[in-house]
Amino acid sequence: MSAQTRAVARAALFGLLSWVIPFVVSFGLFPLKKTNAALFSTLMYLVVLVIAGALLNFYFRKRAVSVREAALVGAAWLDINLI
Repeated sequence: MSAQTRAVARAALFGLLSWVIPFVVSFGLFPLKKTNAALFSTLMYLVVLVIAGALLNFYFRKRAVSVREAALVGAAWLDINLI
């Protein structure tokens, strides 16, 4: 497997995790939505921010990253999460 293929697979995995983890957490918090929708919304925003920060930190840890790669990953994350 080439380095470029590995980088794309890694970015795709982290993109999938940035969606799956908050989705799974929302199942645990969903009963809260009936009693306090504003609190549920706030907690979900916090979950998304914490997961995104942790995944980005882990993605860029211990390896050289070009400015181009960082910009592409950031743009792809924004595109996916703002839709």
